Amino acid sequence: MIIKKFNYMKHKMIFLLAVLLSGFRLQGQETYKHSDLRFGIGTSLFGSGDYMMFQYENEYNYRLNKYFTSALSVNFGKSIGGPLEGSVHFWQGNLNLLFSPFKNTKALDIRLGTGLNIYDLSTTYVYTALNGSPEKHYDFSREIDFGANFILEGIYRFSNKYAVGLKLFTQPTFHGNINSGLILTLGLNL
Repeated sequence: MIIKKFNYMKHKMIFLLAVLLSGFRLQGQETYKHSDLRFGIGTSLFGSGDYMMFQYENEYNYRLNKYFTSALSVNFGKSIGGPLEGSVHFWQGNLNLLFSPFKNTKALDIRLGTGLNIYDLSTTYVYTALNGSPEKHYDFSREIDFGANFILEGIYRFSNKYAVGLKLFTQPTFHGNINSGLILTLGLNL
């Protein structure tokens, strides 16, 4: 009887140990965090393709589930070329929802997204007077505009902490401007 009780206890201990070890194993495999911070730089064509822009982006991503991610970002842009003398500057806020058809829990995450944006756009024009004088005149305009975002993005996580990616986007606004471009991003899991 003592031997039967010992065998019963032995099986019980093995079962308990197996349950504990499987829990540790599953926890050890879960390395993907729910949120990350991304920094990006890139170029875009703004307006009707008139202005080449340099862009800087800060983005916070939160994984809602294995298919959807929400993203909040702030972009800053400055023209580096255009048809007229002068410059264009903007800051922009974005709120996006991104869909990962192949799941966002893998090392490579392909995402399609859409969302809303708000622009604060400042333009400085420099022009010469029509009467032929060599004087230059400066004009300044500022507008706030709203629009939509359409995004195709690929992110590769090369470690538990870091990721690198490319974002292709287009952003039409309600006043007829459009901003389309490419941004290289570096991500940091939080």
